[in-house]
Amino acid sequence: MVVQEIVSQGKQVWGRTAILGRTRALLEPMLACLKAHSVNAVLAQRRDNFLSPQFVWLQACLDQAVHPLNKRGFVVLVNAANRIADLQIDPSILIAEAEAAGHSPFEHWGVSASATTSSVAQELSKLAAKLAESRKDWKQAVQLVIPVLLDSAKVAEGAVSDAADDYSAWTNCLKEIRSEAGHDLDIVELLQGLALRSKEPVRDPESVALLTVHSAKGLEFDFVYLIGLAEGEMPSWQSLQKGDNSPEMEEERRNCFVAITRTRERLELTVAGNYRGWKKGPSRFLNEMSLV
Repeated sequence: MVVQEIVSQGKQVWGRTAILGRTRALLEPMLACLKAHSVNAVLAQRRDNFLSPQFVWLQACLDQAVHPLNKRGFVVLVNAANRIADLQIDPSILIAEAEAAGHSPFEHWGVSASATTSSVAQELSKLAAKLAESRKDWKQAVQLVIPVLLDSAKVAEGAVSDAADDYSAWTNCLKEIRSEAGHDLDIVELLQGLALRSKEPVRDPESVALLTVHSAKGLEFDFVYLIGLAEGEMPSWQSLQKGDNSPEMEEERRNCFVAITRTRERLELTVAGNYRGWKKGPSRFLNEMSLV
């Protein structure tokens, strides 16, 4: 019913429409239904880390330029590079070799990568060498390496790569960090800003947004569908066990209020006949709003 109504409204309102649910389990079937009806839709979520080895490597490489003795970060860098360039370099061996030679593992990886037969690894090693020499040149180095990273992520037709989404997230993060700083960034400011931001790609402004109630905080939409207003969904089964006057139930009420107030123009509240095969009655919140 919700999808049919969204389809009937036309593409011109999709970018101003949101479907909110308490959990991703409610939203995922809705996303599948939207896509089956050729509706452009995105299930939004906070993503604290990049997904593709290309941008995991880039962030780890920048971090190594600032913290060259961070062994955990070094392992992340080596393993990501192995995936990108189809290598089998053991980070623990590199660490031991670097310590024996009195070098930083980061510099030693650059030398080792440049000695491989992989052209991608050789290109990545150039960035590592440039950053190890002077981290002030990070912007120029990144501009040179990003085309290499994106090219290495090309996949067969029909397959999906996370690198394109990560590049969108990287570009958006960089724009936001620069805007907040109000000046050219140094590499430390960049890393601090990246650590605090979601790595979710920028949403298509002409797509329907599907969000959990928690992730919708602070956002507003012209048209909102709040789904799953059933006992055991909103409020959750766990809060039902605690009782109507419990802190858990009060938190559920607040979540319901937050979801409702995401609306600018029109709100629709829905409850289904069953959820995952289980019959559930209408939410007590609907009764408290005198709607049932």
